[in-house]
Amino acid sequence: MTTYPAASLVYNGGFDGDPVASPFDWRLATAGGVQARIVEEGDNRALRLTFTGTENVTGTGVVQQVWLAPGCYRLRARVRSERLTTDEGVFVRLRREGRPAQAGASPGAGLPARPAVDVATTAVLGTNPWHEVAQPFCVEGDSGLASLSLERRRSLKFDQLVDGVVWIDDVEVAPVPTSSTGEGRTP
Repeated sequence: MTTYPAASLVYNGGFDGDPVASPFDWRLATAGGVQARIVEEGDNRALRLTFTGTENVTGTGVVQQVWLAPGCYRLRARVRSERLTTDEGVFVRLRREGRPAQAGASPGAGLPARPAVDVATTAVLGTNPWHEVAQPFCVEGDSGLASLSLERRRSLKFDQLVDGVVWIDDVEVAPVPTSSTGEGRTP
């Protein structure tokens, strides 16, 4: 049975179970120019993105919702790539929309501003063995849903049709401990 790892907010981050119909598990939607599939990788499972070389792909159709509370975290994944072409690679992105302060009907009844969160790992390009990509970040304001996705920026080069394969495994959004003195607030 697939569960949340003790230290991660990502459900099924190792792709060990088949996705279930929940926004809190991976959705593998159809996207032009890329095929997303969970595959056996050694004695493990991983997500494989196969790019067909026919489109300048941005979204891969792979997304999951996570609940973020205020605090500091580390976005992390293990990735490998084979012959991934063009100047723009694939990365893991976590994004939450911001919100301006909203006045309420009575004094003190409004909602405070919520800063946006937009963090991404380093993009993987070319051919690379399994390696970790990670990015620390902090969430301020109130708790809320964030979108975790696998993406690629649109290439502006003449040779922009992405081809190749990327494998992703062990995706995590894990809390980073901070001291009571506030040291370490910014990872």
